[in-house]
Amino acid sequence: MIVARVISGAGKHFQSRFWEWLHTGMLFGASYAISQSDATFQLSPAYMFMRSLAFDGFWVAAFAVIAMLRFVALTLNGTFELFRRYSPLVRCILAALSALCWASIAIGLLQAEQSRLGLVTFVGLTWGELFLFMKVAEEAGDIERGYRNGSA
Repeated sequence: MIVARVISGAGKHFQSRFWEWLHTGMLFGASYAISQSDATFQLSPAYMFMRSLAFDGFWVAAFAVIAMLRFVALTLNGTFELFRRYSPLVRCILAALSALCWASIAIGLLQAEQSRLGLVTFVGLTWGELFLFMKVAEEAGDIERGYRNGSA
């Protein structure tokens, strides 16, 4: 019964949250790619910026944890009344953290003067996450105002 409700709830909102789902999947994929490429992460000048901030295992874990939390928030959002008030806020924070992940790769590519196509891609992902951050922040604000005004 609960599984059917989760699938139905996530499915009901999937289309309106498509870009969040897509970015979540890409973040999972990036986590996996970083975990599989020790030599690339250690040797490529494009990752020097990220290595200067933290070791590669941190980045693998950070990408995976942010993606997993976002997956859970997207799944629960709108499915259970209990999560209705706080899910958009959590999604908003996770979009900001995802933007930082993509930006860290973009900065490394810019500093290393490598892969202009990669740079455009990761800057685009960063801006996409910032757009999602603003969109979900509006949703979170609307829901919070509804609770404060007693109309939620």
